[in-house]
Amino acid sequence: MSDFRLPGGMMATTNLENRLPEGSDRRFLLRANAGRRQADQESSNLLPGVDIEDEVARSTPATYLFILLSVLIIGVVSVRSINSQLAPLLYDDRHVFDVGEALGKGNSYLTYDLNIETRGMRRESIRSLDEKPDLAVMGASHWQEADGAIMPSVNFYNAHIHRDYYEDLVAVAGWFYEFDRMPEKIVISIRDNQFTPVEARTDFLWVPVLPYYREIAHLFGLEPHSAYANGLTPRLRQSVSLPVLSNNIERFIEATSQPEVSDTQMHETLDVLLPDGGIYWSEKHRRGFTAERARFESIALAEAKIASPPTLDPEGLKTFDRVLEFFVQHGVEVYITHPPFNPIFWEAVQGTQYMPALHRVEAAVQDLADKHGLAVIGGFNPHEVGCTSDMYIDGEHANPLCLGEILLQAYEGARHTAALASARVRQ
Repeated sequence: MSDFRLPGGMMATTNLENRLPEGSDRRFLLRANAGRRQADQESSNLLPGVDIEDEVARSTPATYLFILLSVLIIGVVSVRSINSQLAPLLYDDRHVFDVGEALGKGNSYLTYDLNIETRGMRRESIRSLDEKPDLAVMGASHWQEADGAIMPSVNFYNAHIHRDYYEDLVAVAGWFYEFDRMPEKIVISIRDNQFTPVEARTDFLWVPVLPYYREIAHLFGLEPHSAYANGLTPRLRQSVSLPVLSNNIERFIEATSQPEVSDTQMHETLDVLLPDGGIYWSEKHRRGFTAERARFESIALAEAKIASPPTLDPEGLKTFDRVLEFFVQHGVEVYITHPPFNPIFWEAVQGTQYMPALHRVEAAVQDLADKHGLAVIGGFNPHEVGCTSDMYIDGEHANPLCLGEILLQAYEGARHTAALASARVRQ
């Protein structure tokens, strides 16, 4: 029973049980269609109008595969992005170009070390030069310490490339021409492995030159080879490497200074890329370049060279021939040289199978020099150049005192040539 009060205070009772049908559910009032109305369902469901069976997610192998691929792609892109941020001179082409442009405008650039990609940087540096060099040098990292201080009265430019091969001869020569920066005199340095066939190369530092080489080869009447034409280069694979990422993060955390454009020419912890194309080691690195280290590196290099003597690719010699012809036709005074080795290395390779192979390289280069009427100066033999072991940081990278001897030969040779020409005029 339920009581309620009528107006005026009178009590009334009503028997609810009498008002409900017999056997009815007393928990709620009935309605014509029992259960939730369609409108209620549509207001609460994420997918209105869809059967409840269809609302249940159905996982399939394709779904899992899609999720896996999505996670993988996101991870790869993220690793590459972070590596590009932490090592931009290796993986970020836009940054490489910006640094080259800054160098060409007379600035220096401070970098963690010289594990960098030099092609794009060199291209933009040559393009940004204010004027044509009086004397330029083309070569590999053996020439990295050659800077303008060696030739203070000469507009000098160092166009060296780290670990160059014959494709780099094409690229650098092409940049000098295309940007109207052909030097008056040039020293072209040919290292022992300059003409190694593509399939026999064991390092990958040469691969970034390929786009430039293919772009410019036509200038020399050359048909470029198709190595790594699919774009899946070692540089790309390295940029998505987790171990590389770990090393980059560790280096960033430990660094006391970060890479930047600067006007300084020396730094305590960062190596300096100089505007004339040379480099200056950080004070930290200089302290580590001990005589013991140089001896150890020299012996290790000798053992590696003896085990793998240099080889000659006819295509490489053909390419060099075209480059020499191009420079001569455009009035450039050309000198050819070889980078001198550390005397410790030189003594270690005497009497081994490396020497006959090296002599074949020298003979092939001499033949091309004779063909074009060019002088070969300096040489692999450090004793002929006047380089001593204390001028090296390892088995092959010499300091400016050694390299300056070769450049002086080119400079004096140029003066001698000019004197002969003047004498002919007087006669």
